[in-house]
Amino acid sequence: MPAADVRVVPVQRMRPGDHAFVSYDGDDTRWDVLAAFARLGLAAGERVMVFAAPGVPDREVLAHLGPADDAGHPGHADARVESAHRRGQLVLSSMRELIRPDLAFTAVRQQGRLAEETDRAVRDGYAGLRAYIDMHWVRDMGAPIDAMVHRETHADHLFTGRPYAEICAYDRRWFTGDVLDAMAQAHPRNLLTRLGALYATHTEGLLRLLGEPTSAHGNGSTAWSRTRCGGPRRAGGSYWPCATCTSSASAARRNS
Repeated sequence: MPAADVRVVPVQRMRPGDHAFVSYDGDDTRWDVLAAFARLGLAAGERVMVFAAPGVPDREVLAHLGPADDAGHPGHADARVESAHRRGQLVLSSMRELIRPDLAFTAVRQQGRLAEETDRAVRDGYAGLRAYIDMHWVRDMGAPIDAMVHRETHADHLFTGRPYAEICAYDRRWFTGDVLDAMAQAHPRNLLTRLGALYATHTEGLLRLLGEPTSAHGNGSTAWSRTRCGGPRRAGGSYWPCATCTSSASAARRNS
């Protein structure tokens, strides 16, 4: 059996030591992944740092971390999120604040501060630190893209043997396809872009459906099937199933 691409995982399977890329093209995908990542970290007894896109108010971030209303819109931050924020388990910050007093981004300064925050979280009694970084800060601070590629490919010391996990989130409406592809390759993990969906990878005629178990997926076991399709389309660093893959995924859900 061909080896599967173990780099591609749902956000629910993020663990300490994981460094992941995700991309989004709308608010639903952006906030869903962040909310799942943050709430799982809080439940695991980790400190969670959120570096939202510059200009997004803290109250909006907190609202998106809480449950949505019946129409799927963000409601208000629930008591658990508010409590975590008050006691410092949930920290809303920015890249400018992280590297202060430095004014210009350098990988050395940023990585040094993230290492300090990881150690601080452990000293404060948490199991570790997880950070969600919306990469819109790159434009806000005028950081060169090549500096970011270097940073992403030279960050192993932040993760290896340390209780730190990080998601770097890229807006497909702003970053070019070439940059997104380079960043996806630079990260050891690539996250599925939507919750509760099946995505496909294709190797030598074998279709592998990836996704986290939900009520729509039956028992959540991984579904395998043979197909003659050309494999999933990959656009801007994200994996999207082709029509045949989508049909196979639907059949797997019905039969699970």
